[in-house]
Amino acid sequence: MLLLLAALATLPMQGTDTTVPVPPRARLSLGNFQGTVTITSWNRSALRVEATHDDDTRIDIDVSGAVVQVRGRSRYGPPDVDYRLTVPAEMSLEISSHSGDVRIQGSRGEVQVQTNEGAITVDGGRGRISLQSVEGDVSLSNADGRINIGTVDGQIAVRGAGGDLSLNAVDGAITLEDIDASSV
Repeated sequence: MLLLLAALATLPMQGTDTTVPVPPRARLSLGNFQGTVTITSWNRSALRVEATHDDDTRIDIDVSGAVVQVRGRSRYGPPDVDYRLTVPAEMSLEISSHSGDVRIQGSRGEVQVQTNEGAITVDGGRGRISLQSVEGDVSLSNADGRINIGTVDGQIAVRGAGGDLSLNAVDGAITLEDIDASSV
């Protein structure tokens, strides 16, 4: 068994780099077991997926109606994938990660992120924004809407946000700066 694990650890990394058209008002659903997720935006009606993974992992992209699903799959257990996505700025985002940081820059859509082990950093977002981490810091800036942020073991920092804020840190500090909220 140890020999198999050692052999798997030495497999060469490969990548995926593909761009697919997406419909207006599309929603991205991405689930990642392990690895970072970095999302930036552009003014195109297309999703670019760049991913680094081993050669036994495949990245599936399924566009069905207004939902775009991105998933990694591997023959040898949960995949380890580092994603770099470029999305339409207005695209709604639903991101989940078991273990890995999530960074989102420039979103003008709804944002939902869940991690078990990993930090969440979001710059942007409009409408419903939900950022939840069991073990990791959560940072939000330049967002507006119904904002719900929680972490069990980490800190929360919110800067330049407006709307209704609901914040909960079980074991960590909460820092607010330049907030224009109707309720906190």
